[in-house]
Amino acid sequence: MPNAVLENLNAWKLFVRVAGFRSFRSAAKAFDEDPSVVSRRIAQLETALGFRLFDTSGQTLVLTEDGRRALRTIAPLLDIAEKTFADIREGVVRPKRQLHILASAGFQNAFLWRATARFRLLHPDTTFWIETFRQGDSFFDQLGHGVDIIVTSFRQENPNLYLRRVSRHQKVCVASPVLVERHGPFETPRDLERVPLSANVHFLRSLSFRRGDEVADGPRHFAMLTDNSSFLADWAAAGCGIFVGCPSTIAADRIRDRRLVRVCKDWSLPLLEGWAYASLAEAMNPNSLIVTFLDFLEALNRMVLEDARTVVGEAGDAM
Repeated sequence: MPNAVLENLNAWKLFVRVAGFRSFRSAAKAFDEDPSVVSRRIAQLETALGFRLFDTSGQTLVLTEDGRRALRTIAPLLDIAEKTFADIREGVVRPKRQLHILASAGFQNAFLWRATARFRLLHPDTTFWIETFRQGDSFFDQLGHGVDIIVTSFRQENPNLYLRRVSRHQKVCVASPVLVERHGPFETPRDLERVPLSANVHFLRSLSFRRGDEVADGPRHFAMLTDNSSFLADWAAAGCGIFVGCPSTIAADRIRDRRLVRVCKDWSLPLLEGWAYASLAEAMNPNSLIVTFLDFLEALNRMVLEDARTVVGEAGDAM
């Protein structure tokens, strides 16, 4: 059921202000409120969320790890909300409409579901129709003729289309803790070949490993290939083998739940990029909902990527 506290933008604005001041009293002064009222509203927000936003044990308020993650997530959304309210005040009308998006299954699983859900918090009248396409399909001629946006992992220059990079995610190797305990450690690309491997079929051309100036070829034999990265992450979490090239956004949730751990941590894989295509006519329209959504995708990607990085780490990081 909807939670009135979580849906209250003023509560989130207060949280951002308290985080900036690191003081209930200073934030209360800025909002012309009593400090006890501010403290109570933050407590209500924490109760609704189910975790603490601030550590209040010291003389200065300190954000908890959950609080820092919440701040990174909500601050850009509030900024977009303010811009939306400004549009309303200035009489800028953004049409109610459905966004029809063609996207790969991998991009849908790694990022798009988060983006559409959060976008609707700010634009509740927007609906989405999302279809899955396969690489090689002829789809560009559909832009502007029923399809609004196409998102894929490959870049294709076309002077008749608007092209924009909207996401850039790290790829990692992951396995279940039980598999690592039984067959590990897996410290180099060659070590991976001791167990069954899986990969997203669309990433096979970009599975070369790098560690500093050292380069190693990726595996050539896989027990499981599919275009669904979430399926492969669950396959690895079940102890079936190692998923080579798992998008960090998909790995992060399962690592946080201790269903997966990262292996071959000192070696990096090429980044997974998401490229969005739209018609030039829409891109030149300053009031286009399509451009607004692409702006949102790009901003949200930075937050999601940072959150994933705190869980997954980067090449060379200790886990």
